[in-house]
Amino acid sequence: MSLVANTVSVLSVRIFNERVHACTISSLVSISVIEDSEMVLFVLKKDSKIGTLIRDIGHFSINVLSEGQSAYASEYSNNRKVEFVSPGKWTPHGEEFVKLNECKVFFACTLKKIIEDYPSNIYIARVTTLELENEGSCLIYENRNFGFVNSISKSLKF
Repeated sequence: MSLVANTVSVLSVRIFNERVHACTISSLVSISVIEDSEMVLFVLKKDSKIGTLIRDIGHFSINVLSEGQSAYASEYSNNRKVEFVSPGKWTPHGEEFVKLNECKVFFACTLKKIIEDYPSNIYIARVTTLELENEGSCLIYENRNFGFVNSISKSLKF
C-alpha cells in the first residue's frame, strides 16, 4: 500500500500530563461525516505500545502532518523514547491531549471500538475536536517517498 498516496499523521497519547507517546499512521479514514458525530478509523500493529495505551486511556490525538514535516514522519515511524510536552514540538490541548506544532489538522479523539479479527487492529474513534492549523498542503506518502500537492485546480470538469 506504500505505492498508493496517503496523508501522513502522527498519533499521540498524552499520559501523566507531560509524557507523550507517538507513532505515524497513514491509514486514517473518515467513516462518518455527520456534523457533531465525526468518526475516523485507523490501523495499528497488534500489541503495539501506543495501541495498548489507547485501549487503557481511551483518548488520543491525531496530527495530520503538513508539507514541511517529513522529518517528523521519519522520526515517528521508528522506535523512540517517551517524549515530554515541550514548547518547541508539542502544545498541550486541554488536560488530555497534545498537538504537534505546525501540523496541518489536529483531531482530539475518544476510542469507540477496536476490531481485533485481523493481523492488525482496527481502531474506531469519535472526533471530539477538529482544528485546521495551517493553510499549507498535507504531507503525502506515495511510492515510498514523501511529497505534497502544491495546488488543486479549480477548473475540474466532469
